[in-house]
Amino acid sequence: MRHSESGAAPLDFEHSLAIVIGINAYAHGIPPLSNAVRDANAVADTLEGQGFEVLRLLDEEASMASLSELLTQHLPSLQPPPDRLLIYFAGHGLAHTDDQHRLSGFLLPADTRRDDPSSYWPMASLRQALRDLSCRHLLLILDCCFAGAFPHSTPRDLRPPDSPAPLFLERFRHFSSRRSFQLLVSTAHDELASDRLQSKPSQESLGDGRHSPFALALLQALQSPSPADTNQDGLLTASELSTFLRDRLVDLLPSHCQQTPALWPLDWHDSGEFLFQLSKSFPSLPLASPLFQRSNPYLGLRPFSSAHRHLFFGRERFVDSLLEHLRAHPLLLLCGPSGTGKSSTVHAGLLPRLSDDPTWRVPPSLRPSAQPLHALSAWLASLEPGHPVPSATRLVSQPHAAAECVLSFLTRHGDLSLLLVVDPLEELVTTCLNDAQRQSFLRALSGLLQLSHARLRLLWLLRSDFEPHFLALLRPSGLSSEQWQDNRRPLLPMNRDELRRCIEKPAEACVLFFEPGLVEHLLDDVEQMPGALPLLSVALSELFDGYLASGRDDRTLSFEDYRHIGGGIAGALQRRAELVFSGAPPPSSDEQPAIPALHPGELPAFQHTLRNVLLRMVSLEGGELARRRVPRAELDYNHPEENARVRRALRTLETCRLVVASDDGGPCVEPAHDALLSAWPRLHDWARHAGRELLLLRRVSHAASEWHRHRQSNDFLWADGRLEQLGLAPVTLRRTDVPLALSTVSPGLQPTATLGFNAAESGFLRASAKRRRFLRTRRSSVGITVVIALVLLTVMALFQAQEAKVNAHRASEQQRLAETNAQDASQQRETAVLNAWDARLQQAVAQNNAREASDQKRNAVSNFEEAQRQRRSADHNAREALEKQQLAEANARESSIQKQRAEANAQETRRQREAAERNAREASEQQRLAEANAREALSQKHASETHAQEARRQQEAAEANAREAQRQKEAATANAQEAYEQQRAAELNFQEALEQQRLATANAQEAQRQQEAAEANARRALAQQEAAEKNALEARRQQELVSISARLSRAKALIEKNPTQAMLVLREVWGRDEASSTEWLQSALQTSHRLISNAVFIGHTDEVEGIQYSPDGSLVLTASEDGTARLWRADGKGEPHVLRGHRGPVTSAIFSPDGSLILTASNDGTARLWSVQDTSSHLAVLKGDGKALMTATFSPNGALILTASSYGPVYLWSTRKPRRPLHTLEGHEGQVNVARFSPDGTLILTGGSNDKTARVWNLNGEELLRLVGHEGAVSCATFSPDGQSILTGSADHTVRLWRLDGTQPTRVFEGHSEHVNSVTFSPDGKLFLTSADDNTARLWHLDGWYAPRVLSGHSQWVTSATFSPDGSFILTSSADGTARLWRTDGMEAPLMLSGHTEWVNSAIFSPDGSSVLTASEDRTARLWRLRGAGTPFFFTQTDSDMPPVLNPDGSSVLISSLDGAVQLFSLDGSGRRLGVLVGHQDVVNSATFSPDGSFILTASADNTVRLWNAENTGQSPRILKVNRKDMTSALFSPDGSLILTLSEGRIVRLWHTSNPNEPFRNLKGHRKAVNLATFSPNGNALVTGSEDHTVLLWRVDQDDPPRVLGGHKGTAMSASFSPDGSLILVASDDGKARLWRTTDTEQPLRVLTGYENVLNSAAFSPDGTSLVIASTEGTASLWRTDGTGNRLVLEGHTDSVVSATFTPDGSRVLTVSDDGTARLWTLDGRMVPLVLRHEDVLDVTTSLHALVTPDGTRIVTVCGDGLIRVWPLKPEPLREFFQTATTLCLTALEREQYLLEEPSIAREAHARCERSHGRPT
Repeated sequence: MRHSESGAAPLDFEHSLAIVIGINAYAHGIPPLSNAVRDANAVADTLEGQGFEVLRLLDEEASMASLSELLTQHLPSLQPPPDRLLIYFAGHGLAHTDDQHRLSGFLLPADTRRDDPSSYWPMASLRQALRDLSCRHLLLILDCCFAGAFPHSTPRDLRPPDSPAPLFLERFRHFSSRRSFQLLVSTAHDELASDRLQSKPSQESLGDGRHSPFALALLQALQSPSPADTNQDGLLTASELSTFLRDRLVDLLPSHCQQTPALWPLDWHDSGEFLFQLSKSFPSLPLASPLFQRSNPYLGLRPFSSAHRHLFFGRERFVDSLLEHLRAHPLLLLCGPSGTGKSSTVHAGLLPRLSDDPTWRVPPSLRPSAQPLHALSAWLASLEPGHPVPSATRLVSQPHAAAECVLSFLTRHGDLSLLLVVDPLEELVTTCLNDAQRQSFLRALSGLLQLSHARLRLLWLLRSDFEPHFLALLRPSGLSSEQWQDNRRPLLPMNRDELRRCIEKPAEACVLFFEPGLVEHLLDDVEQMPGALPLLSVALSELFDGYLASGRDDRTLSFEDYRHIGGGIAGALQRRAELVFSGAPPPSSDEQPAIPALHPGELPAFQHTLRNVLLRMVSLEGGELARRRVPRAELDYNHPEENARVRRALRTLETCRLVVASDDGGPCVEPAHDALLSAWPRLHDWARHAGRELLLLRRVSHAASEWHRHRQSNDFLWADGRLEQLGLAPVTLRRTDVPLALSTVSPGLQPTATLGFNAAESGFLRASAKRRRFLRTRRSSVGITVVIALVLLTVMALFQAQEAKVNAHRASEQQRLAETNAQDASQQRETAVLNAWDARLQQAVAQNNAREASDQKRNAVSNFEEAQRQRRSADHNAREALEKQQLAEANARESSIQKQRAEANAQETRRQREAAERNAREASEQQRLAEANAREALSQKHASETHAQEARRQQEAAEANAREAQRQKEAATANAQEAYEQQRAAELNFQEALEQQRLATANAQEAQRQQEAAEANARRALAQQEAAEKNALEARRQQELVSISARLSRAKALIEKNPTQAMLVLREVWGRDEASSTEWLQSALQTSHRLISNAVFIGHTDEVEGIQYSPDGSLVLTASEDGTARLWRADGKGEPHVLRGHRGPVTSAIFSPDGSLILTASNDGTARLWSVQDTSSHLAVLKGDGKALMTATFSPNGALILTASSYGPVYLWSTRKPRRPLHTLEGHEGQVNVARFSPDGTLILTGGSNDKTARVWNLNGEELLRLVGHEGAVSCATFSPDGQSILTGSADHTVRLWRLDGTQPTRVFEGHSEHVNSVTFSPDGKLFLTSADDNTARLWHLDGWYAPRVLSGHSQWVTSATFSPDGSFILTSSADGTARLWRTDGMEAPLMLSGHTEWVNSAIFSPDGSSVLTASEDRTARLWRLRGAGTPFFFTQTDSDMPPVLNPDGSSVLISSLDGAVQLFSLDGSGRRLGVLVGHQDVVNSATFSPDGSFILTASADNTVRLWNAENTGQSPRILKVNRKDMTSALFSPDGSLILTLSEGRIVRLWHTSNPNEPFRNLKGHRKAVNLATFSPNGNALVTGSEDHTVLLWRVDQDDPPRVLGGHKGTAMSASFSPDGSLILVASDDGKARLWRTTDTEQPLRVLTGYENVLNSAAFSPDGTSLVIASTEGTASLWRTDGTGNRLVLEGHTDSVVSATFTPDGSRVLTVSDDGTARLWTLDGRMVPLVLRHEDVLDVTTSLHALVTPDGTRIVTVCGDGLIRVWPLKPEPLREFFQTATTLCLTALEREQYLLEEPSIAREAHARCERSHGRPT
């Protein structure tokens, strides 16, 4: 390795500044710290030694104002700014989570007020102040709680830091030159920081007891040589420091209070690194290897393999999870979109990890390809070359052959685990076209899964967009969807931190750096680019090549290199896009097979398809281009050739990572990045020139989607002008073989390019065109019909006109004939004269006819006008019908009326036409008459001229009449035509009205349907609203359940370390469902059976040194180093009385024997005497030599006081006149540790440290005896209860017993390995107790005949040990923060008193022994109640294993002891002993109550059975003398009239309860001892079992021989009758249970098998429908009595289940096990059982018993050690107990932390709780 020249690169920091902050003293209600200032000074001294200028802010100097001024004004104004700035903070920290779950951190300055959050120093403010500083390197070190809440950089992956890389010279230069802003924290955001180590005082000189663990490790790391300097190069980086601190704290701290240091960069951090130079001279650093092309750490598009594992980063945690999954499950299905790195993760991450394990065999991956079975056969052959494997042909018909082959391989290699990797699985769909092979391959894989072999694992890699294809293939292949879903692991896109590791870590491996901001620029480019990892790798590889081409040697990739390669990722996109457009196939890879090249003639069509595909992925948003996700179905066209080109285009684009496929809401594709739209000009131009067409295409696509969504309804087709906007030729819309497309103008292609419609859109457009043609045809038909009708009317009119012309011609002919007649008339003039009068008459008639014709004309005109009016009315009605659809019915009726009127008009017109015709005929007749007259006139030649003129006049009149008649006829014809047209129009109007009526009816029906639909929608909406409300309620309920679960989790976490706090949390939490209620009950039961702090005395501001009860136990006195003593009520209520006056720590405080006075001693050299009634001022001050007093005590009668000082004499004072000492006891050298009176008050015992002696004095101050012999300081000494002996303990690890009369030699007790802290005698003086720094206490026999009992379990030194007043218990306290309660007889494990957070200095019993008081360095004292007040457990002086018995009402329990006594205890929570049954001379084996509870029956090994009066246990019992072997049990019959006794013999005896002198019947039949017997429910029969493997059924009221229940091959362990007495259930140690009918004992009804070991018990449910059996296999089993269903196994116990019974209501099962627990199960076994842990470990000589009270509300557990526990099964008793169990309140901060309350609510609740206990807030 090359090295640089020495001193070539010294640290370039001219000014290094350190700001060190340490706060111990908090003045406003915040607990002080012990070591923060000491830590700060030590760190400051170390930094000064390294050349830092140090500014120290300690205690009150570190106020909020001074800190803010320093950070915001002083530091920014420094000129020049410091090159290096280190800020160290040691003090309190705090974290808070608001309603939006946002985490905020705070540092607490010295003047912080606990109840004022505005006085906290927000970490966010500190962060902002640091941002404004202009130093080059900054390191912020926080040693406080919740330090991880500091807002550092963007959230990162919380992985442990990597091992620091070697510090090459180039890396050093980079670190020192780049800006570095780093944060080093001692704890995570949810962790507490320890203020000091839990170590012994003797070790404080080493430093580990005087510093916080973090500070201690930091100081060790900064020394030279440093254990943190992994390279030992004399330079310590922040990363090396963080790694060392992380590992060191694991060693320093116990597992239950771990801290997690972490190093984080701040947002504005560059790639620099904070450095410490530990050595005085700069070290020689090695140079990194030169960079070449082959050292490129980025692979481009080359796939990752196992050889590249050192370059694979970003997926480490995911690989860990995959490994865990593979070890636990046979299948792993890895799914992810294209380009997310599935193959790389497996081949470079997972498989190398497995290959490191020699027990794994990982053959090459199986690639299905087009022949998946051939690939599978080849993979099987690769397992062991040379061994026969099934061929592909065989696998088609026998897919299971693959599983047989693999099983054979695993059998031959018993030490190997095998992994089958299938990559990529989607080739079964994309490449394999043979369905049979596909199914056979999947069935083969299914067969491998069904092997369920522990050493076989399958790993499948699948693109997620192909997953729906496989879901359809699962069922035929035998794979279940459950297997698929349960083993599916999605590979999600990398987050920003993982991408950063992908970029930076490969560069770091070859000592390569990035220009500031370049990494973030790359991350911004790629973070939102799905599937762009390969393109990122290409860009990075090209970036490295660009650096090499630049010729620089700074080993830094720069923005210039980035621009040189054409824009990095965007440039890569453009180049690859042009490659795709040119038709060149992309390079193949292991993940994507090669794509064949295009033929030259195929390129234009491919480019056209490519354009269409890409334009569909473009959206014009606000004039800008944006990506659009396109469903796969949108790229499906009508023509196979186009679909093939689309598939090729998509495959090419995906291979080149230009588009990505996904399955988000269905298979779809989208551009890989928006840069593709802006960086590729060709696509940009396409989109710009096709803007209008894209808009039209989107409209058509949306309309087609709606049409298909509405089942192709005609209502959603385009049948209007929108179709013309597309510009599609009608012929193309009719022809299905011609593709539909929009024409666009696009440079670079043909002058006109098309944008094709897909299959769905084409179908929609063609259906729209067809609909439009249909509508147009219908409208044309209507028009033609109208035209035809008009033509017909015209023809009719022409025909009538022609007929009129013929009539006119006829009239003309008639006129010529009339002229001829006139000529004749002149000849017949004479005749005309004669006929003149007739002519005049005819003229009058003609005039009359003319008038009638005129009248008819007027009528015709009137009729015509009426017809016109009617037509206008019809038109108006038609328009009204069209305009007002809702009046269609009225219009129809009006039209009908109009039709009737039109018909009437038509009839009138016809009548007028007929009249006109009649007039015409009459005129014609008149003309004929006139012609006849004329002929007559002509024939009468002699008619006069007058007659001729008159005739002419008549002829003219006749002609005028004829013309008028003709005109009338024409008018009538016109009227008729008009009437006809009006009638036709009316009919059309009527038809239109009918159509409108039909439409109106249809509209009405549609409206009705819509109304019904609307009502249905309303009902649906209402239902949805109700469902939404239910969902909201459910959501709120679920949210509440989550909150409850979170609070219960916090409570459970507190049970071990602080059960009192756990109880306070639980009493604020309520279960809302069965699961949470059960969880609450489990936690509450677990908490209730721990010792609870009934009162916590909070108020001292420094550690509590001394505690004492008042003689009556009603008051508590505490002494503290804060210079005060405090007098409290023992229940913790109210405010304490503060005894102020001392000017130094108060070392002790005691009551006088009568409780009226208080004596305090202090380091200020004085003792003070106080009145209990008035503590406002002292009564007297006892001043000695002025040296610190170690202790002060009253004499037994209270008349004298004894004080002892450090390095001074002992003074004896009078209580009445304490002004001057009575005597001075001098002689000790150095500190006096002990000074006390003898029990009778006549002697004084003192013990010194330096002189290693103890001395005995009389009350006159004369030394009577000097106890010499210890080799170390005498640390403790005490008198025996009789005052005749003295015990002394010493630092020499020994205890010595001295007799005052000197009659016995001094006895030395050895065993402790450390300093002895305390010695004390038991109340009877036979035992004594010692405690020591070796973490143990020891119980010694005074005679020394027995080895001491070692009380071990504390993890730190034992500070005190004492006996209870009755001597039955021992109490120890320790520096591990706990106290422990031990049975003096050693029969059970100790009970732990947990809750203190620091050392417990001392622990004492109350005068009556019912409670315990502890004092701690956490500034509190605690009172713990041991019995009474509803305590759910109590101790008894029993040591027998007799099964306990409940009385019939469940209010009391019977237990026995080895001395033959039977004791009756109350279960009301007080633990009172109700009575003692004394008389047996040996162990009592059984006891039972009579059914009515009036008698108690006991059976003893003294060969007697005794019958006791339960109401008067002191009354002498009746004795049933057997005079046989030991009595094993006795029981009553169900009605209580009979007694059955069993002994170790073969005979069972029956007695009358009323006359128990002699048995009235001896049941003989067994050949060996009878071990069980039970009565039937009615008492008429009983069953007995014996060690002779027989079970006999007896009739009680008959002397018939018993019936044998045969078949058992072992001893019956239990027998029971069904509730109705018809069945018998027997469980045997042969592992079988048998069910018998009482009426048929020849063969068992059923044999219950399936057990391999002894069955301990079997029982019926109360209704007889179920059975439960307990087994030594650690399980209980539930069976149906009728044999239906499967057995349900109740698993969970870790040792033999000794019994199993049903609760009285039959709803649950209670099991009892030798694992120390009883468990309560539901009958379906689905709910987690309620675990009742009586003991953690049972002694092998005892058993656990559990009983359910008759009312089913409680369970009582009893063990042979005498501990009785009562477990309520309902929450109400527990809640009631919790409400009164303690007067402690959760603080506001604790309520926020554990109950998740808002700060204001938490403060109010805390204040309310404090007020309820009489304490001010």
